[in-house]
Order: sequence, then C-alpha cells, then structure tokens
Amino acid sequence: MRSKQWLNEEATLDGLGRYEEALAVCEQAMHLDPNNAITYLNKGNALKYLSRYEEALASYERAITLDADNATIHLNKAQLLCDLNRYQEALAAYEQAIALDPGNSSAWCGKGDALHILGRGEEAITAYEQAIERNPRSVLAFLHKSNALRTRMRYQEALTAYEQAMRLDPDLASAYPNRSEVLRGLIHDEETLASYEQAIALDSGNSVAHFNKGDILRNLAHYEEALDSYEEAIRLDPQNATVYLHKGDALKSLNRYEEALAAYESNIMKRP
Repeated sequence: MRSKQWLNEEATLDGLGRYEEALAVCEQAMHLDPNNAITYLNKGNALKYLSRYEEALASYERAITLDADNATIHLNKAQLLCDLNRYQEALAAYEQAIALDPGNSSAWCGKGDALHILGRGEEAITAYEQAIERNPRSVLAFLHKSNALRTRMRYQEALTAYEQAMRLDPDLASAYPNRSEVLRGLIHDEETLASYEQAIALDSGNSVAHFNKGDILRNLAHYEEALDSYEEAIRLDPQNATVYLHKGDALKSLNRYEEALAAYESNIMKRP
C-alpha cells in the first residue's frame, strides 16, 4: 500500500510539472521498493523534463531490466532517443513497444517520425496510417502523415490529411502554413501536367514526357492515369529501368501488389 502511495505521488508531481519534487519522491520510493519498474519509469520522466537526458535514459534502461514487457517504458525510451537525435535506436525502441502493444497509436506515430527523419518516407507513411487505424482521432498522426506526403510531393493526399487534422482540431495553427505549401504544389503540378500534355501533343513518341506526366499524375493521386502514362513510356523505351520502379509505386497505391512486385522485379532486371 505504501509503495502505491509513492507511485501516486510521483505521477501527481510529474503531472503538475514539479519535477525536482517528483525526482525526490522517486528516490524515496526506491529505498522502499528498489525493484519497482514504474518508479524507474517515473524517475526517467522527471529527469527528462529536467534535461538530464543520459540519466533519464539510464533510468528507462533499468525499468526495462525490471519489466521488459512493459510497452510504455519502451515508448518513453524511444521518445527520449528521438529527442537526442538517435533515430536508429529510437526506431528499434518504437518497434519493441509495438511488438508488446500493437494497438498503441502513439508508438506507431513515433515509429513514423523516426522513419521519416531517416529518409524512409514510404515506410513512415505506412506507420502513420497504422497509427490512424488504431486511433482515427489522432491529430498528430494525420498532421505528420501529411508532412511526409508533402515532402514526397504527393500533394493531393497531403491536402486530404491536413484537412482531416484540421477537422479534428480547428485551432491547429501549425497546419495552415503547410496546407498553403501543399496548395501551391498542387497548382504547380496542374501547370506542369498541362506542359507535359502539350509536349506529348507535339511529339507523341517522347518517352520522357510520358514518364514525367505519369509522375505528376501520381503526385496528384491519379494512379490509373499515371499507370497509363508509365505503360506508354515503357512501350516507347522498354529499357528505362526507372519507369518500372515508378510504375510499381503506382500499382502499390492501387493495392495491386502482385503487379507491383513484377514491376519492381523488372526494374531490377533493367538496371545497368
């Protein structure tokens, strides 16, 4: 009972932002029960907010030693590793949290953040989608997904995700500048598409124009039309390995996975 009282006090002080006091309570609780993983978790949280990051990480590690099956501890460790720019380690910790608690939306969203920063954009988008599937009201997951889509110039999908985030939180000021960038990207893509169509009208045998038109259509989430453009580019230049790669991406977006796999295999075979 006494141990539970200490835990309640730790959590309350943490919640009030009184981290020095929370840390002191944790130290007292450890004398009473030196093998309580939650006390080490709470200590790590207090140390983190006091900017004592390496000590916080050591406290999380100790908590994991005492209770390796606690997903929350792995999640907090992962978030701290992200704060320390140790993204590969953070990714491993997020994956461990997910393995223990596959329904944890925050862990999926954090995994997406780590993947995005590591340059693994498509995997990041998939992780954000998993977060949204588990919590369809996660503003953060929609916002981060939209940012990842924007950086990959998938503007129409990015706009949809931004608007969903803003529907969930109309006061989300951070979404509006990014939404404006997406709208500018969409306008640019529409103009670029018209330019490629004009080039094709003048020279229908221009494989590069068909390929680039396909990319613009894919950015606009017009996957069937993009696929038609890639097919024409392949007909005109069947040795262009990159077209097969982008064709595979379009097929994947249409959930035509077997065909996508065949396109990716063609990309590998056509590489010099």
